[in-house]
Amino acid sequence: MTPDPPPPASGFEALVYTDCRPDQGLQGTAGLQFQARSPGADQQDMALVERNLLYEAPTNWMGERRPADRYPPSLSHVHDGHRYATAAGCYLGREANGNREGNQLTHALLTTDPDAYGPVRPAQLFGASCWTRQPAPTTSCPPPGEDWEPGPLDVARVRDLVRATPGGRDLLADLVTVLSRLDRPDAARVLFVCPDPALVLGWITAATLLLPQRVALTIGFKVFTTRPMHANQPVLAVHPEWETPHPAVDNDQGFVVVDLTRDIRTPVEATPTARRWADLFLTADPYDVVDAVEVAADSGLPSEQAVALAAVAVLGQPPTPQEAEALVRWLRGGPTRQVRDYGGPVLDTLVAEVTRWPAEALALLDEIAHTGNRADPGSPLWAADRVAAVRQALIAAELRRAVDTGQVPSAQLDPLPPQIWTGAHQHTAQRLLTEELGRAEPAAFEALLRAARRCRLAVPLPAVRPAAHAFAVDWAEHPEHGYDPGGWPDGEALVDLRNDVLRERVQRDPDQADAIADAWWQVLEPGLTAIDSRLDEAVVAAAVRHLPVAQRHELVDHFLVGAAQRGRPETVERLARILFRRATADPHELGLLARKAPPGTVLPAEAVAGLRESLLTAHRLPTEDLMLGRRLLRQRLLPPDPELAGLLKADQAVEELAAALTRARGADARLRSRLTALPRAVVRTHDTELLSALLVNRHPAGVLEHLTALPELTAAYAQRLLALVRRPGEPWHVAVAFALAADPGAPPELEADLRRQLAQGVRRWLSRAEERPVAAAEELVTGLRRQRLTAWWQQLVADARKPGLLSRLWHRKG
Repeated sequence: MTPDPPPPASGFEALVYTDCRPDQGLQGTAGLQFQARSPGADQQDMALVERNLLYEAPTNWMGERRPADRYPPSLSHVHDGHRYATAAGCYLGREANGNREGNQLTHALLTTDPDAYGPVRPAQLFGASCWTRQPAPTTSCPPPGEDWEPGPLDVARVRDLVRATPGGRDLLADLVTVLSRLDRPDAARVLFVCPDPALVLGWITAATLLLPQRVALTIGFKVFTTRPMHANQPVLAVHPEWETPHPAVDNDQGFVVVDLTRDIRTPVEATPTARRWADLFLTADPYDVVDAVEVAADSGLPSEQAVALAAVAVLGQPPTPQEAEALVRWLRGGPTRQVRDYGGPVLDTLVAEVTRWPAEALALLDEIAHTGNRADPGSPLWAADRVAAVRQALIAAELRRAVDTGQVPSAQLDPLPPQIWTGAHQHTAQRLLTEELGRAEPAAFEALLRAARRCRLAVPLPAVRPAAHAFAVDWAEHPEHGYDPGGWPDGEALVDLRNDVLRERVQRDPDQADAIADAWWQVLEPGLTAIDSRLDEAVVAAAVRHLPVAQRHELVDHFLVGAAQRGRPETVERLARILFRRATADPHELGLLARKAPPGTVLPAEAVAGLRESLLTAHRLPTEDLMLGRRLLRQRLLPPDPELAGLLKADQAVEELAAALTRARGADARLRSRLTALPRAVVRTHDTELLSALLVNRHPAGVLEHLTALPELTAAYAQRLLALVRRPGEPWHVAVAFALAADPGAPPELEADLRRQLAQGVRRWLSRAEERPVAAAEELVTGLRRQRLTAWWQQLVADARKPGLLSRLWHRKG
């Protein structure tokens, strides 16, 4: 058993807080205050202590004037993210300057260096030799020297405390669980109920010993407090005889209550990691367990794996098969210094029980065996017999895993030097493979083939021919397996067995050609030079569906060139039906057909199905698809399809309609009808051209008339018009803006806010424009032949030309 570590070297500042006589304390006045401080202690240190660590005396005991020696001592700790502070307190009784109760003394030690605590947890400072119960002789108190000793709560004593407590293991696991979660948003605080501070601090010590030292130092506690709801620390204790309301076990105030007086507590679901640490603490050398906690924390592994590593590395306990892989990964790439210090024991354990580990762990161990690890690449622990033993165990595990799960890594194992992996080793491995193949079901047979390649073993087909034939039959009957013969040793021989079975099936039932080709096109298509049978057609259709885009285009181009060279439309039409029976032709392929198809060719509907769907369902017509469709329409390659043809023709007519819009002076029933009949996707696609045409038009009557045929463009038109009016714009733009803003019958697509902006733009324009543009705009408004608009315009002009006045009529109507 390792003895307790020596106390840490002093790196602390000190403060003493008590009731002072005049000129005794730092303030120079009488009363409770900081009485003394070490040279490095500052105001921030005092504030931290005063907020969190002062002794709290119960008012009911003070009222009863109980003797001071009846009051329990206190110990508190806090970490504010920068400083660590631990304080011991005691009750002194009456005031230094009177007869009232309430005098106490708190002695605090503070540091910014966590190493100042050494390996000691703050709760172990209970009863330490460094504490004082008396005011300092002067206002200066030195920090403790290097010869002070921690209190009696050493590792062995708190272990015995847990052992002696019924249910102690479970309570310890619960406390470790709660304290390990203090950094989480749903963290709970711990509240002890107990009159004995040593007992409470013993449990705090036990729990924090099972947390890394740096974590333990951040966990604040206060033993005791009279105000648990106001204390900042996450771990608190209250005295059951004090008039301190504290939550019951079923509280809703966020506490995990541990009532050591009545032996009841809030239920906690302890984590597996906490339970394992508690078990180890009670069954193994507790000092070694504390060391193991630090090893686990430094490992970089997830918590449960970290415990397993520490149990092996420090405590010598073998891992479970499920834990072995994590240990090997740590051995290969864990922290360099830690692997150097603890890798030997871990490696000894893994090699000694090598047949217990799963294939995944053995594969990593095998890699380390002949390549070394990062911390110690030339480790002398890897003698030849150890390397060969790991490889033999790995091969057996790989074959076993292949049979049981079908899982086999694709990478081959690196060959071992012949002086390590001898002929005898290879023979043993080959014999094991033959035995497994000879009794394997088809699925396991295939997995064993992959495992044989990974393990660099030959497949003895003559020795396992019945099983191999059964595998070939199953393979042919179940194309969905998707086997890759390239991943097997001598895969071509097994492909020949499968093809023999396929040929026999086609001979018996030609209708199976489609299904066979669908499954085996990757094998059959590369050798296909002509489409002469139903099987050939099915293979090509399957290849077009499954090949990557670039290879698919090569395939389509290859067959299309041959068909086009014959110069007969029906040949190209037949090929198009074959190629695109199961996959829609993409724009590139339709472009190939457009370039190479002889005159008179009419593409089948399946060839243009994708283009048709794209154009007829698009919100805005895709440019590439639109140009392709117009080309196919122009070359008369499209099959009969009035809807698609109508869309493409409407698209072609937009340029003519836009030109007409630029000239429209007023109502034009034919133009309006053609605009209304445009497919909405065509309007959205050409919105820029149509808007530009409307904005160029100098005839408000024509613009307003035909804008109603393009309702989806109304808001966009108004926005662009608003920008033009604000420049200020031309009179015809102002007239249209006025009509859109003021007319109660304006298009519903114009929101009220946009109409108000138009109105404001018109008013600003009128207030700044010269007389001639205003007169021109008025003439255009009058030309709309809407009497109300004309009257509102005249009123607006009259108001707008008078700076500072606005028309009430305009506000009401606009």
